[in-house]
Amino acid sequence: MFKEIPKKAILNNASWCEAVCKSNRSPGETLKMIWLNKNSVPPLYPNAITLEPISINNNEKVMYRLIDSIPHDNFTVKDSYADLDLASNGFSILFEAEWIVYSDLDYITPKDYSGWKIIKNKVDFEKWNSAWLKKNSTGKEFTLSLLFDKDTHFLGRFLRGEITNGAILYKSNGVFGLSNAFSTTKIDNKMYQDIVCLTRKKISLLPIVGYEREMDLKSAIEAGFESIGHFKVWSKNKI
Repeated sequence: MFKEIPKKAILNNASWCEAVCKSNRSPGETLKMIWLNKNSVPPLYPNAITLEPISINNNEKVMYRLIDSIPHDNFTVKDSYADLDLASNGFSILFEAEWIVYSDLDYITPKDYSGWKIIKNKVDFEKWNSAWLKKNSTGKEFTLSLLFDKDTHFLGRFLRGEITNGAILYKSNGVFGLSNAFSTTKIDNKMYQDIVCLTRKKISLLPIVGYEREMDLKSAIEAGFESIGHFKVWSKNKI
């Protein structure tokens, strides 16, 4: 199963992006080799995510043609296998990151995970969105429809009634995708450990996948996640 995890992480991420876009009335389409959205997408979300290496079925030309069909002046492409050469097409690398997985089924959950809980009501959800935007001012708040989606779990750490940390878990392709992990104060080295604890205790024993970079990647690795692949995000400005 572990050999399948990188592909599952990529497919889960594409499914999550589709769920977010759909909740904003801007759905994309999932093709065999790429998730593609020619509509306007929410801030921080790509217009394309590659689902296969370009070496599969010699699909390089098709992949580039699909990316070039996106009609916007500014957009990003998540190069899931870091195997595209988009520089000659006017793209630059926005950032690079690592796909990660937590798959230890024998993890012993401690009794205390520092105030974390699953968000289940509108009041707490609004607090979660406010905390998220405080940390990510260039982003956009999530829609209420996602709170009630059975595959989506918003997690928050409460301190004196306010949210200091948050994350999202999204179930698809046999894994839970971890995304949007944040701290409103400083880097919280215990955050990923707490997320694993809450997930294992209250949600599921399925592998937890996602991606991180820089200090967040270091914190995730220290909490028991493993790096399973490298990817790039390309940005293009057609103007």
